[in-house]
Amino acid sequence: MELLNNKEKKNVLLVENDREILLYLNEQLSAEYAVVKAENGKEALAVINQNAPDIVVCDILMPFMTGIELCRKIKNHPHLYHIPVILLTGKSDEIYKKEGFDAGADDYITKPFDIALLKVRIRNLVENREKIKSTLGNTHLLENLGIDKSHHKNKFLEKYIEFVKTNISNQELDVSDMYQSLGMSRANFYRKVKEVTHLSPTDLIRNIRLDAAAKLLVESDKNISEIAQLTGFSSRTYFARSFKAEFGISPSEYQKNNKKAQLSIKQYS
Repeated sequence: MELLNNKEKKNVLLVENDREILLYLNEQLSAEYAVVKAENGKEALAVINQNAPDIVVCDILMPFMTGIELCRKIKNHPHLYHIPVILLTGKSDEIYKKEGFDAGADDYITKPFDIALLKVRIRNLVENREKIKSTLGNTHLLENLGIDKSHHKNKFLEKYIEFVKTNISNQELDVSDMYQSLGMSRANFYRKVKEVTHLSPTDLIRNIRLDAAAKLLVESDKNISEIAQLTGFSSRTYFARSFKAEFGISPSEYQKNNKKAQLSIKQYS
């Protein structure tokens, strides 16, 4: 079983039980990416659990675990769901297309495929993921999160915010996930949160989501529904209600006002 260990290139995990196709894809992609190969979904899942790749390109029909089953396991895992998945299948397998998207696949390519098209799809998904990570990289107004200035450099708080941002699209993210990940007891965790903020742990998670959403509204081309989903809100309505309660205006008004301000700055700079 191969492992992912390249820090200079983005890691692509290829999952394909046809040895000839697997070697062809490896040859075509290895110049641009660090390629790791697996011949079935079960083997691929073991690789992913060792060290998550930047993207998975996976055939659908495989022994032990199908590509759709693998995709569903990735997208349902609280620490893996952010990994983009491209499913590959033969022309006769169109019946699996809806099932693949239902499982959370980010893209779907029919065999025989144009390798140039596959390369573009991979590049776009990896770059889009990096843009989102970059946009969410810094919390711009910690005071909006209910955090006192004296605690801005608090290590516990930094880990807290980083954990939420890493799992920000996960609507099921729970406080128990947080303190278990930080290796803390529930009582100690709640005590530490109280030290750095006047909010409950759940409210702090929500405010970190809202802060990230505010950045995406201004700095990305995503629409409001997409941003609500990306930041872990269960519906656009709940997102809009929470956003207005925190910022005083609706997401659409916030987006319009801030983008207009950005345009004015560019025109007169």
